[in-house]
Amino acid sequence: RSMRVADYHGDDFEALQLFYPQRVDDGDFSVASDLLFEVRRNFTLFPLLQRDPGWPRNARPDVYVIILDSTSRRAMRRFAPSIHALFEKQDLPHHVGASFEGFHTVCGGGTLGTVYPMFHGGVGVGTTPAWCSEGLSDKPPWKQNYSSFAQCYDASRRILKLARDSGFVVSLSTNLLFQLYNDQDDPHHATCPALCDTSCVLEEECWASYDYANDIAKCSDYTCFGRDRYAKKILKFNEKVFAEYPDRPKFSVSMLHGAHRSPEDLEILEQDLLTHFLSILRPETSDFRNSVVILMGDHGHKTISCDYTTPFFGMLAPRSWSASSAGQQALSALKRNAQLSSRRMIHTPWDLYATLRHLISWDAAATSPTSDGDHFGLGEVAGYGEIQSHTEMHGRKFLRHMMNYERQLEDHAAFGRFPVGGSFRPRSLLTEMRQDRSCEEAGVAPSHCSRDVVPVAYFSCEEEMHARLMWQGFAQGIGAGAAMKDERVMHNLSRAFPGVFRESHPELLVALLDANADGATTPLEVAPILGTAAVATAAAAGEAEAAASRETKAFWCASGISRVLQAISTMNRAYTEPSQGACRPFTLLSVDRVLVSRASTRGSRDSALSLSFTVGQGEPRSRYELTLVGRAEQDVPRTRWWKTTSLYALTRYHPYQNCTPAGSEAEFCVCK
Repeated sequence: RSMRVADYHGDDFEALQLFYPQRVDDGDFSVASDLLFEVRRNFTLFPLLQRDPGWPRNARPDVYVIILDSTSRRAMRRFAPSIHALFEKQDLPHHVGASFEGFHTVCGGGTLGTVYPMFHGGVGVGTTPAWCSEGLSDKPPWKQNYSSFAQCYDASRRILKLARDSGFVVSLSTNLLFQLYNDQDDPHHATCPALCDTSCVLEEECWASYDYANDIAKCSDYTCFGRDRYAKKILKFNEKVFAEYPDRPKFSVSMLHGAHRSPEDLEILEQDLLTHFLSILRPETSDFRNSVVILMGDHGHKTISCDYTTPFFGMLAPRSWSASSAGQQALSALKRNAQLSSRRMIHTPWDLYATLRHLISWDAAATSPTSDGDHFGLGEVAGYGEIQSHTEMHGRKFLRHMMNYERQLEDHAAFGRFPVGGSFRPRSLLTEMRQDRSCEEAGVAPSHCSRDVVPVAYFSCEEEMHARLMWQGFAQGIGAGAAMKDERVMHNLSRAFPGVFRESHPELLVALLDANADGATTPLEVAPILGTAAVATAAAAGEAEAAASRETKAFWCASGISRVLQAISTMNRAYTEPSQGACRPFTLLSVDRVLVSRASTRGSRDSALSLSFTVGQGEPRSRYELTLVGRAEQDVPRTRWWKTTSLYALTRYHPYQNCTPAGSEAEFCVCK
């Protein structure tokens, strides 16, 4: 990689002179990957102001954003509880905490689907080249970066540019590829030099995913460089930026690996983050006293639907705002929005874009008590026609999930796209929002919105497990038989489960029984369900209310068990068989829980099924959770009405990491 001497300062400059005297004297040099390890061994990072912004200190608050990759609320609460609790505190010396339980991803676009709406404000579908709406899949990998699709975004709306032009000292620091997601031609003032080498030589090798795959292990948050972990060096760099320029407003953005490799990595990162936050929030510390501090995840675990959509988001606002009318309104709105966020109010990266613009223009807000302005800039995008969350680096995104072993199924909506002038209306978190704002109003793709899902039934299936497996054996003895006509299946099921078929979409229920998605419903698939109903009805003879309850429970347990058996079969085919005996074959021990949910806006046409089950292998026995989402759509084949959105281990699987063979995954391998 080509690096400029201007990026280095002090001890770092001397280290470069030691290893590269000729090239340093020339003012430019290329760092060979084998020598960069020597340079970085004792790297101390100093911020160097590349350009004097020329603006005096003013009333704008500093903005300090830290993004943790793949870090959900659940992961933060479980593996970094002290950090989670910190952002809920109301008694910090100079700040007030706000934790947003309703912060929600826009779509299934991964990091891009969060970072781009947040920092670039959306793609104008009607005003940009057509390929901006589809992605860069037709371009070679080394062209799939910001330089290629910068033309898809309005340069005047970029957050970093707005901050720079408003007199902020703009700082970036990361051990990830965040810099590839932002325009490096947009001059910032202080950049933390990268410490990781890249092993690419040819242009064809120097592309984002190549670097990402090679650097992820070498440049993690807890990789040691000298006496400090990488994350700690980056956090120290940020502290020095704030100390170096006390009389100018600062806009600092960092991105760390967070839970990308594993949520358990947060246990290591927690101490570095806690030390950092306690240091900058001390009563006697003045550098961060006027700062808005944001800690957030970009998304959760990609194979866990409800985890993916709920990244962690916390904000610390300056207590000094209470001295002005506008500041009081902002603190009041922030507190109210955070409270309502725990009661199903949705907030998104679109809202965060509006919030960052609100903070950048804080001078105007501070002199006027009005807090109902268009901070997002809806007037600026009025000519877009439609606004889209981002341009996908690799084209339409598909999650290769083990349940899609033989074919890939789309897991999340790849983009969030909304008509301008419709319900889409992002708002600053520092202004009051409607409590009942919809997914579309918040800017969440309709098929991606988890807040639209309402639980309707919860069952434990011990009794139904025995009945279902007994009838499974009976049906197997008869044989699969020919495919049954839909009318006959519907007739038999509606008689056995009248209550279920009255409350649910009948065709969607029949599609659920086609566990292998071959488009044919056979006696082997239907008989165990009917048999379970017969057992349940007999057990509740003479009690109408009990019979109806048992009937409902019998259907969802029996059909859920069918799906679990299919999932275990796929797990064995995808992971056990290729391991050549290293991983033990999975067998079903019990289905522990069935949770049935429905979409509140679409009723029975949208349903979700969450199934927790235990297999007979592992010590203790391994447990998993399988989630399916069903949607009755007339223009979609019925075999695709039910999609597997997640399958993940509930029990820890790290004891099997060392014995898991290459090509398999410890999460789906029980070995010795």
